[in-house]
Amino acid sequence: SMHGEKIESARATLLLFLKSLPLGCLFNIVSFGSSFSVLFKKGSRVYSEATLREACQLQAAMKADMGGTEILAPLKDIYDKPPIPGYS
Repeated sequence: SMHGEKIESARATLLLFLKSLPLGCLFNIVSFGSSFSVLFKKGSRVYSEATLREACQLQAAMKADMGGTEILAPLKDIYDKPPIPGYS
């Protein structure tokens, strides 16, 4: 379970990661549990002040409320997407 300190640690780690990304890289956030969701529905976006703001809003609101820890479906979704030219 990700309740309490675990979810807080995960949120803090995500924030550190987000603020460490280089400008211009592509990123997305995949949240998962019994199902999964992605921050940017149309695919990874270029890291900028605007996309960082969106990601930080998601990070601040994250809760341990998605059920289990089923990671296979989100990984398949990620790896089934074609590489983005210039970023693969």
